[in-house]
Amino acid sequence: MAGMTLGELDLIVIGAGSAGAAAAARASADKSISVLLLEAGPDYPDSSELPDDLADGNGLSLTDHDWQLRYRPSPEGQGGQAYTRGKVIGGSSAVNTCIALRGDRADYEEWAEIAGEAWRWSECLPYFIELESDQDFGDVSHHGNSGPLPIRRHRPEEWVHVQAAVVEACRKRGYDERADFNDPDPVISSGTGAFPMNKLVDPLPSRVGRRVSSATAFLTPEVRARPNLTIRSNSSVKRVVIDSGQVTGIEIAQGRNSEFIRCRNVVISAGTVMTPAILIRSGIGPAATLNSLSIPVVSEREGVGRIYDHPVCIVLFKAKPGVVTPGEPIVQTTLRWTSSLMRDEGEREANDMQLEPVSYIPGAGEAFVAVNAIVERSFSQGWVKVVSAETNAHPVIETEMLSDERDLERMLEGVRLVMELARGPEFSDVAAELYYPKEEDIFASDADAKTWMRAHVMTGYHPAGTARMGASADDSNAVVDQYGRVFGVNGLRIADASIMPMIIRCNLNLTSMMIGMRMGDWMREELAT
Repeated sequence: MAGMTLGELDLIVIGAGSAGAAAAARASADKSISVLLLEAGPDYPDSSELPDDLADGNGLSLTDHDWQLRYRPSPEGQGGQAYTRGKVIGGSSAVNTCIALRGDRADYEEWAEIAGEAWRWSECLPYFIELESDQDFGDVSHHGNSGPLPIRRHRPEEWVHVQAAVVEACRKRGYDERADFNDPDPVISSGTGAFPMNKLVDPLPSRVGRRVSSATAFLTPEVRARPNLTIRSNSSVKRVVIDSGQVTGIEIAQGRNSEFIRCRNVVISAGTVMTPAILIRSGIGPAATLNSLSIPVVSEREGVGRIYDHPVCIVLFKAKPGVVTPGEPIVQTTLRWTSSLMRDEGEREANDMQLEPVSYIPGAGEAFVAVNAIVERSFSQGWVKVVSAETNAHPVIETEMLSDERDLERMLEGVRLVMELARGPEFSDVAAELYYPKEEDIFASDADAKTWMRAHVMTGYHPAGTARMGASADDSNAVVDQYGRVFGVNGLRIADASIMPMIIRCNLNLTSMMIGMRMGDWMREELAT
């Protein structure tokens, strides 16, 4: 293993995604701290020259910048389904639908109860404010107007057919129309209306939306010009090298060879799937897994690889002629509500459900629209299983969605709500017919409906918790403390959605950026002393 010519660094950040780009930018703000940011995918230093699939914030990038992972959503579900994750500078923030929700105050209060006071809502809110430049509510106390990430909501006159139809159907059913789903009050953030989104939208009649990823927001030309920050793309990390409990560097795979880069401080921000893979290859994880791969145990942490995700059931409709126009915004609006199961539980369980209208289905041979029923406050847990010590071997992902009966009961409520809304006149100009599920699949009996849902549930592409926080190393399922420090290893932290001890009740993008910002600040403060 050859040594790096740059000499020993102060900090290496593995992964330039939603959290990693933010962490590297914040840590390198101190010019005395040398930082190396590694990305497994390509880099695009000039944001004006992004490939079309990355620049287009109206849809998903599903092909050119993807890890090509596969998963099984449930034991009854079909294996080998795509588990899209961004393999590019900016990570999944560079390929997603740009939904910019923060989560509810109760999410972070629960984190604090599990892991420590650093994650109280009062500690997180200042970072959300600093992160954003909210073009609609920037003058409100709980919002920001000068951050690197623009936030905007599509106006009603910009909503495409199915987006407007769902909002109107929900409103007529008695749900309040809401303007700001990032309001800390769970009552005000419950109802129907437009998603906050991290993209720039051209004026009508154009609906062009330009994505602003974590890389665009944090790795600006000014940040990239810092002499103490090096960004290296197309670099796959095999493992973190640990000697007697102390990080000494990292090993990068180069075909059959490898390169050693010396550093005593490493932050893994490789994402919820690849972070546990690197941990396992570094000797951190369940002893049985490490022994099966002939990897020496450095720190036995049984919780490495345990995964949460948001389960989704799609209700699909054949669209009427002229309704679907590929390239228009794929998502714009939503309904957030509290399920009947959780209605009496107060703020802690509020807004546990979401409906998400989908304007078209990418790659479908026919014109479809859909409405996703989503359990946002999900309890089911699965596994990311590392089955090979090889760097390029993909983990086996089994999410075990709807395995918790609470998730199954609430999903039934969500799917039935979608189908009831679709019977109203608001859908008459949008949907020609219900494609699936059939009415009898869902309404014949609860048992039949649950069977259908277990077989057809899919991911919300929001994996979390594979290296979760805990208050003490005595908790075998905890991997890091509240500051992201890996138990049993000095100099190693994790900063991405892996550390979430419970999944938040919304998309993970903004929260991952907030985690990265905080980790970068903690590292800067620690290394400056």
